[in-house]
Amino acid sequence: MMFASLVGAIAISLMTSVRGGPNLTPNVSNFTIQIGYIGELSEVQDGCIPNGTHNVLRFDFISENIGDADFIAGRPLDRPDLFYYHLSHQHFHMREFNQYKLVAANGDLTIPSSKPGFCLADVEQLLSNGTQGGQFSILCPEDVAMGISAGWADVYSSDLLCQYLVIDGVPNGDYVLIATTNAARKVPEDTFADNTVMRGLHIEGQYVWEIALPTGFNSSITPSATHYTSSATSTSVQATAKPVFTANATGGTGAVPTLQSSTAAKVSFVQDVSIGTIVALTLNICWIWI
Repeated sequence: MMFASLVGAIAISLMTSVRGGPNLTPNVSNFTIQIGYIGELSEVQDGCIPNGTHNVLRFDFISENIGDADFIAGRPLDRPDLFYYHLSHQHFHMREFNQYKLVAANGDLTIPSSKPGFCLADVEQLLSNGTQGGQFSILCPEDVAMGISAGWADVYSSDLLCQYLVIDGVPNGDYVLIATTNAARKVPEDTFADNTVMRGLHIEGQYVWEIALPTGFNSSITPSATHYTSSATSTSVQATAKPVFTANATGGTGAVPTLQSSTAAKVSFVQDVSIGTIVALTLNICWIWI
């Protein structure tokens, strides 16, 4: 009887201490084509766009921490391998954090992103569930850690500098936008399996709209990477199909209002499976010894 009680106490202790980690998942939406865009000097200097007039595909990019722990990249002061000082923005950016590219459905054309880095911060709370957060500032100085709190998202709206792909000469047709967050995997997560999403797009002149993914593409990419902890099952409801977006000849956007995405709470594999296993094992042992 004493043994059963001891095992039960150990199991309860393990149940209360088991905790998953951060889990970033990306989302993209609000696609527009801007005709005749002239990049600012800082965008040219950063390598986002060449001098002159160009056509660009703009979109919102959001990196959501649906895990139950903060995603902490560290202080730029301590990690010069991860961060660099952005001259035009006058704060530090993390290298190789978010990446995206446009791929032709037939595989003949790939346009990679050229945005060199990102300032990680808590911009938008995902769920109004009382989650503590908002601790990571958009100021991104060298002596303060960058990150995304659990239950928060870092948001890059389509109107920001460098938040686009240059699509000069891209022919009309079907494409896939592939977007990845924490692309270099320099910061551990509960799982990397949901770090990439894809969106089917059709481009027709100055118009762009979402379509079903062409044959051969999956809705998300599952990289064959070694996880830092047990893998997690996460659920994220992505934006539904959008109506047509347009851009006028002067480069101003005239997008039709879109449906917004919603995010469901992540369910940790560690908590759901491991804890359940511990409880079942404990009950079995208690039954035998009682």
